Amino acid sequence: MDIHLWKECPMLTTCPNCAQVVEISALNQHLLEECENRKVMRKCPRCKEAIPMDEYKQHTDEMSCGQALPLDQANRCPLCHQDIQPGEIGWKKHLLYEGCPNNDRTI
Repeated sequence: MDIHLWKECPMLTTCPNCAQVVEISALNQHLLEECENRKVMRKCPRCKEAIPMDEYKQHTDEMSCGQALPLDQANRCPLCHQDIQPGEIGWKKHLLYEGCPNNDRTI
């Protein structure tokens, strides 16, 4: 079970900044609040995603990201940046049943 969670579970991913395995649904929160390298990230006021500081100005100047919807309307996948169905059901559908196109662990 530990190996499945660490290497294979499609609900989890490896943080690109610290290599900790985290839930995809909590990746933005991890990058902004919990990651040991959180100081290199900043939250976009428009899409609410974690953006690397060296890309932040260009990201916010371009305003090409999608406006984040309230969580009761949609989740935003931090891997493919698409809005998905809200709640845990939305994450399971996107990550387990449909398969996120940018998830290396998709079955």
